[in-house]
Order: sequence, then structure tokens, then C-alpha cells
Amino acid sequence: DGEGRRLAAKLMLPAAFEGKQADLIASEISRAQDASEFVRDLVPRFEEAFPTRVECRPGGAGLAAAGAAAVELLAIVMEYIDGCSLDAIVRRAPVPEGHASAVLRGLCLALERLHAHGTIHRDVKAANVMVAASGRVYLCDFGVSKWLASTTDRARTVAGTPYWMAPEVVRAGGEGGEAGYGVEADVWSLGITAIEIVEGCAPLARHPLCKNQPLHAVHVVAKVRAPRLGAHHSPALRRFVARCLVKNPGRRATTTELLKDPQGFVQPMPKYQQMLQDLVAHARACEADER
Repeated sequence: DGEGRRLAAKLMLPAAFEGKQADLIASEISRAQDASEFVRDLVPRFEEAFPTRVECRPGGAGLAAAGAAAVELLAIVMEYIDGCSLDAIVRRAPVPEGHASAVLRGLCLALERLHAHGTIHRDVKAANVMVAASGRVYLCDFGVSKWLASTTDRARTVAGTPYWMAPEVVRAGGEGGEAGYGVEADVWSLGITAIEIVEGCAPLARHPLCKNQPLHAVHVVAKVRAPRLGAHHSPALRRFVARCLVKNPGRRATTTELLKDPQGFVQPMPKYQQMLQDLVAHARACEADER
């Protein structure tokens, strides 16, 4: 863009739409000589509308969002992150606890800032986390996020990915769900993500009633005991997960409490950034070997 930042653009092609929407997108694409020109043309349109950017600098965690109103193009323009998806890293092998601590601290910092702005992410999971080659953690994909007008406001629609959904989110779609839910739902998803990082998948992905059937998880999460990690994991990590996965959202830890716990799993470490850089470098080396 004009400030020298590298941007990524997700383009909505006409084939994915119908009628006037498809015609409009097709006409805009045809006006560009090539894809790169189309992307360059998008940037000022979005910035003229209203750019929104939130950065979480402390501890190297960050998130960024961009949006536009009353523009004729359907596309998502966002900061380009030179790194790896946490999901891609986890699918190769569970992450060692030291590296997991660095990742989870970054996520806690990002969520703390997000929640301070009255926003629920509603889809925290490894697939929506990027680890940059620079050693920063990015929380991505705000497609189902929800802004709360006040501290007493509540979301009342079911949103997110079933294996990571908090019990109160599932209840919001059925009887007794009138109370809704708040930012505490993200902390539950954070706890599930912690298990996913160190064990390779979300706990309900292995449950006999919903293995390979994600939608079945919405019927299971409120009925089964909250997941826990086994004794082969450190006490600090087990405590972190247990504080996140409390079924009563009012008794669940906040991200600030998790960060300030002096014996907590996400305390700052001298080699925090280097560990994240090593994690990305190892993932890229594995990817190169697989080619």
C-alpha cells in the first residue's frame, strides 16, 4: 500500500455468487489487467471507506482487521503475515510445552486487548492463529466476532466451531439460552486450543459420539465433564487448562488473571520470541522435506 505495508487480499470471485452480485464482481475484475493490479486497486477503496486496525504490542501478540462500508467490491484486505498457521504446525506434531507457553501467552495478550474493547472473537482455535517468522502471535479471522455495547450486554446466537464452543454458547441456541454469553466464551475456546496444541486435536474430536462428526459436539459439550490434561503434562499447564475450562462462565478465569498468575503457564520467558521463531523455522523445514 502507500505506506509500504504488505497486504493480503481474499477475493470473492463471481462463481461464488449469483445475479447482480456476480455481475458486479466480474465487471470489476475485468477492468484490471491482472490480479496484482486488481489487488492494488482494492487497497485505496478500503482505506478510503474506513480502515480499522487494532494492534496488541505487549509480549509480541498482535491482531489486525480491516473493513469497508459502501464499497462495490467483495473482498477481505488484511495485513500479510510471513509465518505459519498454528493449525499446520499442530497437524504435523503436538507442540512442546515450552513453545506452547509462548503461543498461549501471545493468545492471552491478544484476547485481553480484544476483550477490553468489548469484543468476543467467538472462533478461537489453532486454525485461526498465525505464528510469524518474526516471533509474534496473531489471532486472525474475525468473521463471526461480536461487539458488545456494554459490560452487561450478551451475545445470543450460536457461532464458532463446535469442537471449541463453550457450553453457554451451545445453550444460547436452545431452551434456557436467554441469558446469552460474553467474552468468557473465548477463554473456554482458549483452553480447548491449549489442549489442541499439546495433544494434536481438540478433545471432542476424539470423543466416540462426535469423532468425525463436529456438529454432534454441540449436543455433547454441555453434558460431559470439562476436558482435562493427563499427569504427563506439567502442573502449570494442567492448571491453565483447568482454569479456562470451568463450565460456569462466571467462575472461569479471565485472560488478565491467567497472565498475572505468578505460578501460571503463560509467564514471560527470556527466549519467548526466539522459541516462536524456531517453531516457524522447524515447520518450514518439515514442509520443505515433504515436497
